[in-house]
Amino acid sequence: MRDWTIFRFSLYIFLRNLRIFEPFLIIFFRHVGLSFFQIGLLYSVKETVILVAGVPSGMLADISGKKRVLIFSTISYLLSFLLFFMGMDFEHFAVAMGLYGLGEALMAGSYNALVIDYIDSRGLSDRRVEYLGAVRGWGQMGLAMNGLLSGLFLFLVPDYRWLFAVTFVPHFLNLFNVGTLPDVKGASERRRTRLDLSFMNSWKYARIILNSSLYMAMFRTVKDYVQPILKSFAVSLPVFLFLEGEKRTAVVVGMAYFLIFAMNSYAARNAHRLRKFGDESAVINLTYITGALSVVFAGLLHHAGEHLLSFFVFLGMFLMLNLRRPFMLSYISTLIPSRMLATGMSVESNLKIVVSMILSPVLGYMADAMGVGWALAVMGLFFLLLYPILRV
Repeated sequence: MRDWTIFRFSLYIFLRNLRIFEPFLIIFFRHVGLSFFQIGLLYSVKETVILVAGVPSGMLADISGKKRVLIFSTISYLLSFLLFFMGMDFEHFAVAMGLYGLGEALMAGSYNALVIDYIDSRGLSDRRVEYLGAVRGWGQMGLAMNGLLSGLFLFLVPDYRWLFAVTFVPHFLNLFNVGTLPDVKGASERRRTRLDLSFMNSWKYARIILNSSLYMAMFRTVKDYVQPILKSFAVSLPVFLFLEGEKRTAVVVGMAYFLIFAMNSYAARNAHRLRKFGDESAVINLTYITGALSVVFAGLLHHAGEHLLSFFVFLGMFLMLNLRRPFMLSYISTLIPSRMLATGMSVESNLKIVVSMILSPVLGYMADAMGVGWALAVMGLFFLLLYPILRV
């Protein structure tokens, strides 16, 4: 799979995922005095912006060009990081989260649609899962490097806030990379694109979008709660005792995130091997059940004080997402006309955002009221109960 353009797509997602602050985002918010409920509200601000801008940005990408939208996405990320670095209170962080959400919305439908357009334009549609898995693998490797670099830089900078300044650098470099990515469709063809949304009337489309969106909503809502689990584990771990509490936490969290995303990278690059368990529908259903169970048992183990076991079970949720996502993208792309692919994927993203926007403060409230462990277990059980409806 030696292809220079595929490498450029991979480099884009690799640099975009070097968000050095992210492994410590909830810890940072707690460090500056925010409650779990306020943190949940901040996440809802981000999800609201993505919701409002999601489908329009997908339509804009289909009509005016996906590469152009990706450039605006990168600029929005850069502005967000600057405000996080300079902000002092909840209101500043809310605006920063809004800009961060705008960057996510602009990227959500455009990037995957551009990659799929390129794969199809090369006559490689039958290898979509393999190529999409390879590109996603590079993205997960970027997140793995995130784990190591975030821990390293936390040793080198005065406090958590400076991690946002460090994150600015790879995203600034990505502006140059994005500017040289190809727009697969020519300008004249884009002007002739018509917004035909008839595919949304298909029940087959609706069911697969519900399955994908709600699973992603579960992941987005609970994934950062691995940070308190890791912090509890770091405090109890009888190593690196010569380091101060925050520094010891940085080492353990950084190493753990590297493990998580290195395994995710391997999973994504080898996702196509799951075809031996059945067709795309079988893989999608199997990974849904396994991922939801991982959240349930991770929460129960954390509540029981088994922080190490809780972390490894939580890891199962990350792995299931990266095994299923190439199959999901490939399946969705067979249902949506290529000229409307960014719009269709934005619809999927928006439904995910609606659910996440509701569940984030709910999970934060439950975590404040009953503890992180029980809150995660309840959330995982909720999504398991939805499976009979969402089964593909």
